Amino acid sequence: MTLQAIQSSCGMNILSWINNICSANIALEMLAKMFMESNGQDKLIQTEDDDSIINKGNSSSKDNAGQEREDDYAGLVKAVQSRDWIIARDFLKLHPAASTARIPFTRGTVLHAAVEAEQECIVEELVNMISEHDLAMQDKLGYTALYVAITSGNQRMAEFLMT
Repeated sequence: MTLQAIQSSCGMNILSWINNICSANIALEMLAKMFMESNGQDKLIQTEDDDSIINKGNSSSKDNAGQEREDDYAGLVKAVQSRDWIIARDFLKLHPAASTARIPFTRGTVLHAAVEAEQECIVEELVNMISEHDLAMQDKLGYTALYVAITSGNQRMAEFLMT
């Protein structure tokens, strides 16, 4: 439970570093090695074995050009994957464009993520929120959420997506 709490509180840029770790203690040690306190701000730094600097204390969710970063949708995807419709719904209320946005660290939209996670109830809710045109959105591989549902063999999700 502790490991899950640590992972769910991390942005995608940090989660990618600890996602395959099986122990909360090891995850905390890894994060401790990556963070150092400087001038009252936490900075994620490059350790000797890291490939690159992930973040240098920029807590903004937008980059310099105003574009959303990958970790902006991490909470939404995590909520969908863990079947937490209340958190996902609240996120979508605050960020309506997220219901059809292409999520950089996934293959497609939040609907694709829900289908891939086989979250039937969330798929049904999302289908009710978006237009028929949005249902035809393709992921990076060119697949619609309907195609993903059909190929996974989930008839119920496929029915939601066809209505």
